[in-house]
Amino acid sequence: MAKARTNQELTRSTKELMLKLIAEDKPSQKVSDHYDPSELDWADDGQIEEEVARNLGQMKVILQGTPELDVSPDQVFQLVNLLVTEDLLRVLAENIHRLPFESRKDTQTIISTVLRYKQPGEDQPIALQYIITTRPEVIIALCNGYDRRESAMPCGGILKEALKHDAVTALILYDEPSLHGQPLDLGSIDTDQPASGQGVFWKFFDWIDKSLFEVSTDAFDTFRQILVRHKPMVSKYIDTNFDLFFDKYNNILIKSESY
Repeated sequence: MAKARTNQELTRSTKELMLKLIAEDKPSQKVSDHYDPSELDWADDGQIEEEVARNLGQMKVILQGTPELDVSPDQVFQLVNLLVTEDLLRVLAENIHRLPFESRKDTQTIISTVLRYKQPGEDQPIALQYIITTRPEVIIALCNGYDRRESAMPCGGILKEALKHDAVTALILYDEPSLHGQPLDLGSIDTDQPASGQGVFWKFFDWIDKSLFEVSTDAFDTFRQILVRHKPMVSKYIDTNFDLFFDKYNNILIKSESY
């Protein structure tokens, strides 16, 4: 029986394997600032997917335990921190569609569990705090999961849980293309500034209108959660963007066969 990998080995191995999957889709491009396809050991997609599946399965057990194996608080804390510091949450969120079905389900469980994890005495999950201040791309990538049937359900499941936090709603509402690559400072948002209509929130209208039924239905449920969870924030946002919002609402959603 193979020896279980350490948390550090698990996270680093999984990130490298995911980067290989990306590189095989884009062999002429760098897959990150730190990895170049020419520097990676190549393997066929099936072998990579099997290794990723094993790693994700082990991570899920560490985070949730099994009927025969109790959760170790120290192991959970270490793994959550490594998933954050190794930037694996972003890599998984952006590339969940590349994984086979069971691995997508495991990834949904892992990210959802990590986003719920709080240290004793802390008010906010540590991973969520990191995403809000440093890696809002994780939330944007989860929204963009609706671009593909393969990623729509797992990404939607994670989002619905994350939307319990008002900061996640704010990241979605106030996302703008000009912000990509740098964190949105939630403390400096000008709520009186109209949106461009190009941020990720506005994509939900097309995801609901133009996607396959199951994707459209899930996207609408997430859209509804965005609008109803934190009403004062959303009310102000819609008031500021009244004409744009109701133009899309009336001309896309109301007329849509999917709505």
